Amino acid sequence: MRKLLCAVYLLALLAGCTDAPSPVSAVRSTSEDPGQTDNPVFLEELPALGNPAAAMTEDGFFLAEILREGGPRLLTFYDFETVTRRVVCDVPGCTHDSGACPAAVPSDPLRLGDRLYFFENADPDDFAQGFLVSRRDLHGQNSEQLGQIGGEWFFSAGMYTDGASLFTYRGPDFVRIDLPDCHVTMVERANPDKGSDLTSRLTMTAPDGQVYRLGWDPALDASPGHRLARSGTALYYADPATGWIFCQDASTGQTREMSRGLADYNWSRQQVAGWDEAGAPNRWETHWACENWTGRLIAGVLVVELGAPSPDQMNTYLRAAVDPESGSVILCPLSTFINGVSRPIRIYAETDRGLLVCCDNPSSVRETMGKDGSFQTWTSYGNVYALIDPQDFLAGVPNYRRFEDKGGFS
Repeated sequence: MRKLLCAVYLLALLAGCTDAPSPVSAVRSTSEDPGQTDNPVFLEELPALGNPAAAMTEDGFFLAEILREGGPRLLTFYDFETVTRRVVCDVPGCTHDSGACPAAVPSDPLRLGDRLYFFENADPDDFAQGFLVSRRDLHGQNSEQLGQIGGEWFFSAGMYTDGASLFTYRGPDFVRIDLPDCHVTMVERANPDKGSDLTSRLTMTAPDGQVYRLGWDPALDASPGHRLARSGTALYYADPATGWIFCQDASTGQTREMSRGLADYNWSRQQVAGWDEAGAPNRWETHWACENWTGRLIAGVLVVELGAPSPDQMNTYLRAAVDPESGSVILCPLSTFINGVSRPIRIYAETDRGLLVCCDNPSSVRETMGKDGSFQTWTSYGNVYALIDPQDFLAGVPNYRRFEDKGGFS
């Protein structure tokens, strides 16, 4: 199953750094006081490979895209100023239809400093052989191979970057990879007895003293509810018992009620809270489906996406904006359709040019031949990227500035 997951993820995003396996050292946080974490970096807040924000510059962002059926994966650049997309190829007359095109790349790019990094499997049939790493400059040129990292890598769990290092899994271990030397540092070895809860408790301290967490852990960070977003010392969270939103000042510990309005848009659930001597449930608790809520701040406004409360309510995704002062709630109606289900448009980053979003997911039917010679059809969904003013987004006005295709560089 792990190989299957890796294959799916790698085909979509990756392929996969020293000539021999890198040294591994255990690094753990030395802080026992949850308040002494020096503003930890939460990896879930960092862009992952495949997200446009993971390869963004002040001028735009890079992606790797297959632009035609059967064609190679090509490095493209989306220019914020001209709102255009270009293939990163400087060969006059190149048709960009084969691996000979200079823009052909093995994976989505990941920006670290002034370089773009790319990854591919060392052996597509044996993930234990690790992956290869290469890089290019921010013009998409001067490609160089850096080497290979051995071991089985669990990329389906995500590959994150803080702009200086990579964070991902090698087998069951959560690790940091420093580039370009490809040094691997183990954060913590997974204990199967801990189950999936382990990922919310992984903590490491880098050599410069910066603390990293894979996810927010109430036991470590004293979060009194489901965390939605943070800004400086302000933590915004939802109370599962009521669906109300609160804001806590991490520097003083003071908490204020922010809004009760979101509880009107998300259904409550009942869960067992106790059992009788015969093992039958005899006590129930009601809570809001806050565990499916995600939030972010846009132009100083808390924007919360209300996930479907249950699998049979997949068409109930909503996004709402909560005024941080008055607590008033308005719905953010801009959406797109995937598999016939309306979903809020994806937001990747807030830039000087506006919000970078995916405003549409056009579908197309594709056909592939199986190993037995039979043909199979499947539906593919593309991404249409655009910029939109934050105030238009909050008001639900679809004034998108879609990126237009301008072909290759001249």
